[in-house]
Amino acid sequence: MSAENSSGKAAGARIQRALESATETRMFWLGEDMLSRTPEMFKSLFPGRAACLVADPNTLVAAGREVYAALRAAGVAVVQPHVFEKPPHAELAAAETVREILKTRDAVAVAVGAGSINDICKLASDPLGAGYLCVATAASVDGYASHGAPMTSGGFKKTVPCRAPLGIVADVGVLRRAPYELTASGYADLMAKVTGGADWIIADALGASDEPIHAVAWSLVQEPLAGWLNHPRELKEGDPGAFEGLFEGLALSGFAMQAAQSSRPASGCEHMFSHVWEMAGLRKPDGSEPSHGFKVGIGTLAALAAMERLFETPFTRDDIDEAVARYPAWAERERQIRRLFGDGEVGDRVLAESRAKHLEPDALRQRLADVAERFGALRERVDDQLMPWMRMREMLRCAGCPVAPGEIGLSAARCGATVIAAQMIRSRYTVLDLAYETGRFHDVVQRVADVWSEIPGAGA
Repeated sequence: MSAENSSGKAAGARIQRALESATETRMFWLGEDMLSRTPEMFKSLFPGRAACLVADPNTLVAAGREVYAALRAAGVAVVQPHVFEKPPHAELAAAETVREILKTRDAVAVAVGAGSINDICKLASDPLGAGYLCVATAASVDGYASHGAPMTSGGFKKTVPCRAPLGIVADVGVLRRAPYELTASGYADLMAKVTGGADWIIADALGASDEPIHAVAWSLVQEPLAGWLNHPRELKEGDPGAFEGLFEGLALSGFAMQAAQSSRPASGCEHMFSHVWEMAGLRKPDGSEPSHGFKVGIGTLAALAAMERLFETPFTRDDIDEAVARYPAWAERERQIRRLFGDGEVGDRVLAESRAKHLEPDALRQRLADVAERFGALRERVDDQLMPWMRMREMLRCAGCPVAPGEIGLSAARCGATVIAAQMIRSRYTVLDLAYETGRFHDVVQRVADVWSEIPGAGA
């Protein structure tokens, strides 16, 4: 294992601990002037192997050409690079194309890019068994070190299990030169760990998940999270330390996913909002697609609004009968899902996800009894995890992130309605499921639609 950084002993200790907990990644170098050292890492991880650089036109300019020249100068055998004609989407077909290239050229991928390039190389390399190396070009996503790659197939987005890179190189100079919108997107993705953590607390406390809180994964992300998030203005001003802190937070989120062998340490219902909008082909007013992080950022504000509303009013044993009466039988639930998602493959997948968490009457009553018994203590734990909605909005705004649905092409009403679909598409238990089971779902839907009216012009 090899950890390097330029942020001091505390960050170095965190990174070393992350590597020790990782099941796949062996080396992580973060700091100034790291790009030229890519050959050193490659030779250490893949002695005697040839390298195949994978990039797109933007990442080729940002770092690819320099990495390619450095590899050749260091005596690494370099095969013809694969450069996508335009920035690719993370789709199964793209991963299959890269996998065939790696097999044909008998080479190891050097992924030069951020979210999509890394995910494509991750899924392409996994069946080949050799691993790959990632050179980061932006502090834009939390998936660099994660186990699994979010992929779209047949209109449905799902994380496909596959191994993380063996090594990650992150040059702070390269990160700072990236278009700032990418950095802001990464900040929003990191902010999602606030509500994602709260969702994990809720599921764990109620025994409603087969993903109990993993102590190491939790501590990797949640203990330093405030420190990573508390410098949005410095980040926007280009402060190197803020950039390094942001990338560390994003990378350690991935290491936590490796440790837990799950995306749970980094993802709650805010990501389900984003997945719904991605499946729907959401576009901004100018016709462009909002970034993953920006969709997640609005989803995080929506999730926080849902949590604040749900925990406003205690749930007691006196509320159980009404909640049971409101909970639909599976036949009705299936009709609701088909109305929203149709009779095709997407509808079938959503049905399977929702069926896995649907409760029969006796199980529902037991769940609600547990909620009533633990509601006060759970509310305290969730409150400790969260921050006030207006404070989160201001931090996102200072970092240059969208803070209103209209900025990513949504109306406030559509944002509220997304609660319905978001609760259906994953079996993972979140605050949306708690609201659904306690009979407070429509109240939460309305709150997520209305919260934006507190900001003039927010719900455009």
